[in-house]
Order: sequence, then C-alpha cells, then structure tokens
Amino acid sequence: MPVKMRKFLKNYWLIISLAFTASLLAGIFFIQGKQETKPDEKLLSIPSPKLPEYQVRVPLNYNDLSENFPEISRSELVYKVEKPSFSDQEAIKIAKNLGFEGQPEFKNFENKIYYDWADSQKNLSINLTEGQFNFNKNLNLNNNPSVSLPEISQINSIIESVLQEKELLVNKEINLLIKDKSYLKSFGLEYGVTNNPEEAFAIEVKLQYELKNIRFLENDITILIGDKNEILKLEYRSIFKNLQVLEAYPLKNKQEIIEGLNSLNSINYFKIINDYELTAEPQRISKIDFNKIELVYVKTETPQSYLQPIFFISGQAVLNDGRTAEVGLYLPAIKDEYLLK
Repeated sequence: MPVKMRKFLKNYWLIISLAFTASLLAGIFFIQGKQETKPDEKLLSIPSPKLPEYQVRVPLNYNDLSENFPEISRSELVYKVEKPSFSDQEAIKIAKNLGFEGQPEFKNFENKIYYDWADSQKNLSINLTEGQFNFNKNLNLNNNPSVSLPEISQINSIIESVLQEKELLVNKEINLLIKDKSYLKSFGLEYGVTNNPEEAFAIEVKLQYELKNIRFLENDITILIGDKNEILKLEYRSIFKNLQVLEAYPLKNKQEIIEGLNSLNSINYFKIINDYELTAEPQRISKIDFNKIELVYVKTETPQSYLQPIFFISGQAVLNDGRTAEVGLYLPAIKDEYLLK
C-alpha cells in the first residue's frame, strides 16, 4: 500500500476515534447535567411552612440587599420533630424547682391543659399541651427600695446557673443564646428600660435557641433577675421533642431568592421601634427597605412535623406619621421542587 494512502487511513481513523470520544464525553456530560437539575427522588417532599402574613400596599425594596448579598449555604438539614409538651411529672418537677409544693389547680382552656399554682408571693401557670410556662413574683413597683443587682456583664453566667439549677437546660446539640439584656426601672405600675443601674430594680434577659449555628425565631425565653439574683419572672418556651435528622436539602440560590421575594406583597413581622405598641398595622407603612438576609429555623403557631430552614429577610419601615418600625419576612429556603404547595 502506498505511503500516502497509509498516512491518509491512519489520519482518517484518528479523526473518527477523536470524534467518537468527543461525542461520548458530550453525551456523558449532557446526561450528568440533566441528572443534576433533576430533583433528588430520595428526598421526601415536605409541606411549606404556615406563617402569619400582613398584606402591604407599598413596594418592598430589596436594592440594599441585592447589592450586598452574602454567601448562601447550598444545603441545610431538615428535621422531623414532635410538638413540645410537658407530662404531669415534668410539670410537677418544674413547680417544685420554682418553690411550689401543693397540688395545682387544673384548667382545660381551648383544648389546652393547664396546671396553676399561686401563693401570697408568686404564681405559676404551666401549659402542658404546648410545653410552656409563666412564673411571676408579685412585684410592688410603687415601692422600689434599693436592690443589689449584678453587673450586666456578669449576667451570662448567672442565667446559665439559674437554668441549670431549675433543670431547664436542653440537650447538648441545642444552645441557648442571650439575644438581649437590659436594666429595668419602674414607671408607676409599669416598667421599662433604663441605662442607669442605680435606678434599676431588675435585669431583663431574652434568650433564643440555636441548633448547629442556626438560631430559632418565634420561641424566645424571657427572664427577669432581681435583688440578689432572685428570679422575678420567667417566661419559658420549650423546644421541639425528638429532633431527628431527616436529610440535607438543597437551598435556593440568589436568583431564586430574589425571584421569590419579588413575587411577595406581604410581610411576617412588624414592630414599632422605641414604642410599647405591639401592633400589626402595616397599612400605615409608607416605605419599606430590606437590607439583611439570614438562615433561621422558625417555630410556627400551627403544629409542624418538620423543622426546615427559612430565610429571614429584615429591614426597616417608615410609617405615615414618621415613626420607624422593624419589619421582616420569611421565605422558605428549600428549593420549591421539594415543597408541597
């Protein structure tokens, strides 16, 4: 066979081989690309969270958020949970740790079981059905003698000791973080925040649960510490029972988040700043600007079987009368294809 013919055939088969290899690689890449965009069939579809909404009539501005958008996790854990509750024995133990020895008064209100205790100095109401309780000392705010309060910088260790003593610390996976702490002074029959420790009768501490560096919203705990570290008030909200890891679910990316936000005309949180008015009147808002996004877990009012990550988008609003308000909204963080509508 002539040399030129052999070279031609050699080059011809080399070209055919390279073309076949390229086609094969392209096919594999195409198939893998299709598989990556297809929802993971192993992941269970879960219900979208049911959260209270307040309709608004003004545009929701995300310009600051879009320009300073943070790094977002690509996936996060979802948990199967059971609603919090107290057994009879747990309720009796809580009461004993708070200084009550007698039998409670039994109440059934709106299909919720309550145990109540009261004496001349204090009272306690335990909601067994929802795993909550409120403890209060009887305060005489008109008579405010000098008290011995700790330095506010020392309050973290004091709160931890109080919760440990009352056996209210949860398992090691879940932390309790101090969200806010402030001195309180009396104003007649009411009390409010003061920056002067000399006129304070108590320190108010608000705590939040945290699970693997993600904090819980809608489930705060409030404690008032008074003279000689005495507990004056304790509003306690239990965390879920039997948190069991389900799976890690893929989360929305920036484009999907912005598209989801642009379709909203409601908010989920509204509080007037520096005002005792805890109101839900978003129709009085003239302007809303959002500038922060955070991945959180939310304990909803409606019973939930799953604990799923949610984006909390927060910012400020201006009311028609010039006052400002804190505002926020919740956006399910899991990609829509895994959420039941």
